Amino acid sequence: MWISISQNFQPGDFFRIIKTTDGNLFSKIQIPYPQEKIILASQTTPDLITISKPPKSLLRMLENESIEKQDIVLKLREKILRFDKSIGEKSTNVTITYDQKRKDG
Repeated sequence: MWISISQNFQPGDFFRIIKTTDGNLFSKIQIPYPQEKIILASQTTPDLITISKPPKSLLRMLENESIEKQDIVLKLREKILRFDKSIGEKSTNVTITYDQKRKDG
């Protein structure tokens, strides 16, 4: 038996479909994927902004917080840093600031 594998995207859902060569459905697997992470072929690819690991000071500030609160803070940090390439992060033991990156010279 030969099989073919295809992918199908429907708004909010991403499927991997496996069919036999005669067209009978063998398996259909739904792959959960956040809508905001899906880029359609018709869309332009956004500029990728690399985000460094959170500073140790931020992780220390969050270590006694609930997982939900940690997740909220880390997602907010990511949104701030992805908003614009010129936004940078500066941390000390007690503060973390987000501001326009300084250019040398």
